[in-house]
Amino acid sequence: MGVYIRFIILSLTIVRSSVTTSLAVQDSIPDDLVIKLERTVCFGECPAYSVTIDAKGNVAYDGNKFVRVVDRQTDRIPLSRVTALLGDTARINGVRFAEGEVSAGAVVIASGGIGGNLDIVRRNWPANLGGPPQDILMGSHYYADGAMHEEVQRLGGNVTHIDRMWNYADAVRHPSPRRPLHGLKLIPPRSGLVLDPTGRRYGPDALIPTFDAYHALERMCEDERKYYWMICNWKIARRELDVSGSQHNPAIREKRLVRFLLSVLLGKPTLVRYFVENCPDFVTADSLEELGRRMAAVTDDGALDAEQMMSEVRSYDATIARGPSQFNDDQLRKIEQLRHWRGDRLRTCKFQAIEDPDAGPLIAIRMTVLARKSLGGIQTDLSSRVLRPDGEPIDGLYAAGEAAGFGGGGMHGRRSLEGTFLGGCVFSGRLAGQAISAAGQVPAAALAPPAAGR
Repeated sequence: MGVYIRFIILSLTIVRSSVTTSLAVQDSIPDDLVIKLERTVCFGECPAYSVTIDAKGNVAYDGNKFVRVVDRQTDRIPLSRVTALLGDTARINGVRFAEGEVSAGAVVIASGGIGGNLDIVRRNWPANLGGPPQDILMGSHYYADGAMHEEVQRLGGNVTHIDRMWNYADAVRHPSPRRPLHGLKLIPPRSGLVLDPTGRRYGPDALIPTFDAYHALERMCEDERKYYWMICNWKIARRELDVSGSQHNPAIREKRLVRFLLSVLLGKPTLVRYFVENCPDFVTADSLEELGRRMAAVTDDGALDAEQMMSEVRSYDATIARGPSQFNDDQLRKIEQLRHWRGDRLRTCKFQAIEDPDAGPLIAIRMTVLARKSLGGIQTDLSSRVLRPDGEPIDGLYAAGEAAGFGGGGMHGRRSLEGTFLGGCVFSGRLAGQAISAAGQVPAAALAPPAAGR
């Protein structure tokens, strides 16, 4: 069983590629962190097992049913970071840590994408989105720093389509940042108005970020300042605003069904209040005039035309006041269409005016670019073996997950759908495991770093 545990350890250890000490200190791993990977039984003979990793690097495998190894097996992941791959362009035979080296029959790179290294993001910024933004928020972990991509290139491997990124336009600064430029992806209200930096509404079609995230990024990047505003009010935000990720969704994370249903029915006033009080990209006011002054203070670039902003909001509200039979606004037509489905009707206001004294206060949210996922990466074949530019594999070297563009070096192409990323990680990792098992390539030594003096 040690073979299988060590294969898992190699895959996970490579994730910890080289980063600066200052960042590591600011985003240390919580002592109580536990990651559990589990496969449960099915109606047939599906393997049932789990792998648990804690913050100290202890790994436990529990084989339950229909597996080759039953019962518990344990091992440990070194907390050192991989600094280099050992070998040459023909074959990789291990890795180097700060404390020493480890030999291995197979090395799997699962180090994530490039979103944690904003210099690489800017250097490979997609040409169709204009010049790279001066200000980018970080939505990836800083371990996803592209170091292993560069190491693969050093040894003759091919990195492809690295300019294909899945970045977001609906991000704000984290209210409680754990690292520099820490950002959060919002799920913005559908009933809010999106305005460019000058306060002008996007057209001719209304811009609703939740309808098409990439289109929203394209529209944002038409302006060199690369940010836009969302204008709404408390009533809209309480019912429609949400945040991506488990940190701000404890009802889902902790599987509290009743609390989750209450949030759907009643909205999330606590979440909205938290961001209003703590996020520098949120401003509130009791009037549009005051809101305009506070918006201008956030950016301090002189771009906002407050009169233009107020005109756009009041024009939209006037359209709502005419009633559904006279709607000639693309956004209102889309909201009407959404509300035909019960799930969206619960989370979408019914044609809510923004400058409504009973729905205040007014809220403005400055949103900008967030670096997130890498759709390109290390090129691999159908067995997750890393390829050279000539198409030949490097013996002993594999790549899986986002490091390999979720498979092959860019399985998704230029776009992707939310929820489709994890499948590529699991599938490409499974292919690597099968190929290593079939080839008999197993770690030749335990992964514990050498003792001092050895």
